[in-house]
Amino acid sequence: AGHDRPIKVEQLPEKAQKFLTTYWTDVKVLKAEMDKDGLEVAYDVYLENKTKIEFDQKGEWKEIKRPSSSALL
Repeated sequence: AGHDRPIKVEQLPEKAQKFLTTYWTDVKVLKAEMDKDGLEVAYDVYLENKTKIEFDQKGEWKEIKRPSSSALL
């Protein structure tokens, strides 16, 4: 199983940091985690608006999960 470790936004790969500052400037990052699973490294970023962004080892975004509007009703 993977091991999630809390990290600071500044510890994300530079590409991931640039993605966040380019597209999510108005949303606060609640937490960032590094997920190590064997040789695989990935990063999860949780935003204040309940969005979760997954980045690969190089900082390329893999997946963006947002709650559906019906879940907010």
